[in-house]
Amino acid sequence: MALIHWNRKIVCCGKCQQANKKWVQILAVLLCFVAIVGAFWFFNISPLHSKVNLDNLDESLKGQLIEGLLKLSDIVAERSKPSLGDTSKVYDIESYIEINKLLLKLRHAGIEPSSVQSKPVYEGSFINPDICPEKYAYNKLNGDYPYFYKGFNIVNCTEAPPFHTVLTVVYNFVHYNEKYYKNIPQILHEVNKVYPKLNIIAAVPSKISLNSRDFRDVQLVSLSTGNSEMAVWNKVISRVQTKYVYIGRNVIHFTWFDRLERLVREINNLNAVVVAAAFRTLHSGHWSNGCEQSVFRNYTLAYQYGYSVSAQECLLCHHVHGPFVTKTQLFKHISLDSSISSTSAFAAFFLDIKKYGKIIVSCPDAMAFVTDESQQATSRTDWKDLAYRNQIEKIMLNSGELFEFTCDESQQATSRTDWKDLAYRNQIEKIMLNSGELFEFTCDEAKTHCQKVAGLALSHCCLKELADFVKLVLLKCEEGGMLCEIQEGTLIGTLKFNGVLPWELDADLALHQNNYTAFAEKLKPYFTGMGYKWSSEEPRMHQIFSKNWKVELFTQKRMDTQLLKNQGISGTRINLDGEFVPTSESPGLMGRNRYGAEIYQHALHWSQTGKTSSWDFYGAKKFPPCKTPGHSACLDQYIPDGNIMFKVPRP
Repeated sequence: MALIHWNRKIVCCGKCQQANKKWVQILAVLLCFVAIVGAFWFFNISPLHSKVNLDNLDESLKGQLIEGLLKLSDIVAERSKPSLGDTSKVYDIESYIEINKLLLKLRHAGIEPSSVQSKPVYEGSFINPDICPEKYAYNKLNGDYPYFYKGFNIVNCTEAPPFHTVLTVVYNFVHYNEKYYKNIPQILHEVNKVYPKLNIIAAVPSKISLNSRDFRDVQLVSLSTGNSEMAVWNKVISRVQTKYVYIGRNVIHFTWFDRLERLVREINNLNAVVVAAAFRTLHSGHWSNGCEQSVFRNYTLAYQYGYSVSAQECLLCHHVHGPFVTKTQLFKHISLDSSISSTSAFAAFFLDIKKYGKIIVSCPDAMAFVTDESQQATSRTDWKDLAYRNQIEKIMLNSGELFEFTCDESQQATSRTDWKDLAYRNQIEKIMLNSGELFEFTCDEAKTHCQKVAGLALSHCCLKELADFVKLVLLKCEEGGMLCEIQEGTLIGTLKFNGVLPWELDADLALHQNNYTAFAEKLKPYFTGMGYKWSSEEPRMHQIFSKNWKVELFTQKRMDTQLLKNQGISGTRINLDGEFVPTSESPGLMGRNRYGAEIYQHALHWSQTGKTSSWDFYGAKKFPPCKTPGHSACLDQYIPDGNIMFKVPRP
């Protein structure tokens, strides 16, 4: 796993098992150190900021300390890792991550290993012997403005085998809605065009007539809809001869945005068994990274959309909804259950992977086009098989919907009024009860204000004000027949949080240059009439001001939204606080190429980090000290990664 942030390949192999007595003694001391430092942090007595000052240590000793922690991290990862056929050991990924969090905190204090040089992560990715590496191509972040299709480019190499010899693409079209039958040959031709030699195995409904000779390197498997969806998947997967396989779930259109090389590369780079792509629906254009976390305890399974850890601009997940790449060998150990529904079967598949302690990630800069129907809400019936298979009494979905599979237990319910005083006293905007009931309180009720204080996350009310402001501007822009889309930090907020960055300073939108004059003529009277303030810098920018926020609209000569419109394709839309708004065609790819390495880790606004412009490399930074220690919104209580900590807690 590449969760240590020094662009250092972690290689354990047999070395971890050959640790001599000297290392055992050193590691014992380091374990004591970890426990002591952990205690300091637990009691809010940070050894990096209090009387216990590591700056007094000899530089060589500091380096040896870090090297020892790296060694300990390797050993925890390797020795507790079970094989797929052996469940006698439990892989404690949480311990591994916690050690790496400690390493990150020490690095933020300026302590680096003595023998491992700290390298900029922009120099290139780790090495997967099956595919050429990639490297960030530019010295500034504006290298491929305005589309940002390029940034991390594949480096030519001679060591990797031809791509078509390592990956096979498989599709299951048998259970697609009949209205999509006409798309099936088109999809196969699209794969042939992007990857001319790639092997494709496609299950097609027996009621349609297709000839494999009309395509290149395509095996067609004709099956009736009487076969279960999972039985069909198992049939096509059993024919795969390559090391890796791409499971094209619900795919309806194939483009270069699918970026299959990226998915294969991260299998080894991140020691993952499943690497998924983000996706957008074909017609509505709704985009998602498809990454969820799951908790399964006390006969209850709960899902939550989000991530806690990222690496190589990919998100650590427990469950993914998009198409994915995996090693073909995996299906010999963890199969897709053909006797249950597709929803339950894939959920069980990912739960088993988690049980074995293996890694699932989503890399949002790769994007697939999927059917709109595949993202519709599931029903209790879809999950019933999983509940029976895994002895689950309750399943809570990311949406908050709760399916119960036993008799309800009666409870004495409390009301929102009962909690109102607590909310006002402690500046609480949301309270979730054990029952799952959520009470929300207004800014006045919670006594929260829209104040931008360094080191403190913005209140939900303040974030919602900006989100609503941005959605209103975009709505009026679309209603006026003009091209606008979210970009810059506003785009990053939607990629990470499906909303606004909790430390945001303003909002950034792109406006097509041809619409600059029309935008002011059509919308300035509306916004000024609503009490907003307006400013323009011809011909570059419009600014609209609310009570607490500013929305900036920068003009651009070229926008790929226009390219899609010219092709008759709906633009991609990304979730901004519950509403899908216009964005670039592949927002994950634009975000990665625009902001460089590790964009899913966090950095404050460029103006707050000593940068001269937004085109300078950011780099993950520790959050500044909180001016009101103990406040529930202090940012310095978190490492700069993940989004789960900013969500309503789930069981």
